[in-house]
Amino acid sequence: MAGGTKGSKLWPGIGLILSLAVVGLLAGTQLGRSVVPRTEGLVGAAEVLGYGVLGIVVFVLFGLLSIRLLPRRTLVRTLWLLGPVALALVVWSGVRINALREEQRKRIEEEQEQRLRMKPTPLAEPVLFTSLRTPVSPVGSDGNASGSIGMGMVAPRMQAGPWHFYSKPDADAPLHRPAIVDSLVFANGPHHLDIASAPPWFVPAHMKLDYDLLLLRAITLSANWVEVVVNEADGRTAWVERAQGELRLWPEFILGVNTVEILDPAANPIRLKPLEHAAILADGANALLTPVAVQGDWLQVRTHELADRMPPTGWVRWRRGDQLLVHYNLLC
Repeated sequence: MAGGTKGSKLWPGIGLILSLAVVGLLAGTQLGRSVVPRTEGLVGAAEVLGYGVLGIVVFVLFGLLSIRLLPRRTLVRTLWLLGPVALALVVWSGVRINALREEQRKRIEEEQEQRLRMKPTPLAEPVLFTSLRTPVSPVGSDGNASGSIGMGMVAPRMQAGPWHFYSKPDADAPLHRPAIVDSLVFANGPHHLDIASAPPWFVPAHMKLDYDLLLLRAITLSANWVEVVVNEADGRTAWVERAQGELRLWPEFILGVNTVEILDPAANPIRLKPLEHAAILADGANALLTPVAVQGDWLQVRTHELADRMPPTGWVRWRRGDQLLVHYNLLC
């Protein structure tokens, strides 16, 4: 009789487990969507899926316990109630997934049509740039640089074709691509990649295309996007895809420049250690200093060429807060 009782619960039990697994998956994913921030992108999607798996485990364990404790008649009645609910949830999920796929397909087609229709603004005059030294900062009423240095520099992945500038992305809809506002168009020149067309307001921080050098100052970072300064004269900004460029934060960037020059040698001399009260080695006036290492706001530089009997390296403060204390030279 014991074996027969267990066998009589087999099919109702399987149906109950499957129904509870469906309900647990949907309940878990709904809980995950309410808990996980939308701004986490693909990581957030994985977390939501984890909540769904957890829901399956909890509901299946509850089903196994019910099969063990409840008589067959109660299991059948429960299955008659829960089965249609699970089936309806499966159908609703399928319809919802198809609707989302169709919406995404239409959005991709619209973006492709927009890119085909859009012609980048023609280059009215040669593209301006701010030399191969420290970029221009917005100037205040007192005539001094008042703009912040931002987060670092972005070097576009240069290849023949357009490189798009976008409007501000929507943090609440990370899967929705922002609108394209304009583009650079790169073309193969006789000796190097060149810019075929660009917006008339395009004034990057640095540009020397025969050295494959094009840099824009980054001021805002997100998981997939970077806000960059596209006009160093007036501070105009746009957004670019993070995957379409190489981001170098300031410590890495300043370490990779060719040389630096101290802006105010009297107030910021070369010191023996990266400390304000450390011994002074030299004022470093008019010296081109080669970076060696970075430690916070301090830059270790070579000093053996400044004078005889001097330690081979010293330290200079390269920034204070959001302001640079040195000029940098990219090529020489």
